[in-house]
Amino acid sequence: MSVDERKEERRRNPFGRVGPVRPQAKPFVADDAKELGLVVTRMQGVDGQTYMQLGTGRYINGYTEREVAIKSLMEVTGMPPLEELQRFNACGAAADEARQGSGASAQPG
Repeated sequence: MSVDERKEERRRNPFGRVGPVRPQAKPFVADDAKELGLVVTRMQGVDGQTYMQLGTGRYINGYTEREVAIKSLMEVTGMPPLEELQRFNACGAAADEARQGSGASAQPG
């Protein structure tokens, strides 16, 4: 490694470490999971919502639903980036359209 390469690396990583690479979050899409050969089941919840079940994961409108201890939650101030909000809203709209197209109802009854 040349001196210039070391300087450039030090400039990019001043503390000598590269942080963990975390993949960008994306909403759950049942059709994508089915294309990969995963078994996705649709179930009706007690609150009248239609859930997608994949293994032990439960999803509604692209979001995962989990039970967590309140102690493990961390308050984050601020809003998520606009791009992330638009991506999740688009997924929710697509799920609503798919639900209406399949004849399923999101209303309890």
